[in-house]
Amino acid sequence: MHRLHIPAMACSACHTPIRRALMTLDPLMRIQLIPDQRSVSITTRRPLEQVKHVLSWAGYPAHVRPCARGGEGGASG
Repeated sequence: MHRLHIPAMACSACHTPIRRALMTLDPLMRIQLIPDQRSVSITTRRPLEQVKHVLSWAGYPAHVRPCARGGEGGASG
């Protein structure tokens, strides 16, 4: 699991384009949007750099945030 901070995620209207962008990369991706923290938790087998790239392309640059479990973004395996 990866947790990403998305500073541009200002309101619930941002959820749809973020979810769409992520799903174009991996239709099986598990996505949990956390609006009050401007972050998203995802589970995917795709490389984190690809995830960050697709979010930037959609206008929502993201930065890795430590997982709730204390990891550094978690494993994607």
